[in-house]
Amino acid sequence: MESKEFMKHFQNVMEKWVSPIAQKMGQNQVLTAIKEGMISSLPFLILGSLFSIIVNFTYTPFTTWLASENLTQFLNLPYQFTMNSLAMIVAYFTTRSYCKQKEINYDIPSLLSRVSNFMCK
Repeated sequence: MESKEFMKHFQNVMEKWVSPIAQKMGQNQVLTAIKEGMISSLPFLILGSLFSIIVNFTYTPFTTWLASENLTQFLNLPYQFTMNSLAMIVAYFTTRSYCKQKEINYDIPSLLSRVSNFMCK
């Protein structure tokens, strides 16, 4: 019975204090663009992670076979590509999302975001 009262009190506190802050943050265009940019990068992350799981599988005969057939380096390429280019992917989709919110053409700003990534490296 005591845990139900605690949960009710916790829920009331969350609704009173945290909910208005979260609502304000949800309306912020910059934070929304960052959120959508990160969400848009998920397919790339999933693809790279899938190949990472295949290459680093815990069944030793399978990984030994991959190494003996020289497939480890080949199957590791998608993982390396996605992880090494993740900053460019997120920058592109964040810029694209922000431009869509502002209702402007996103071709030039998205290109500039990719170019600025190369300049910073």
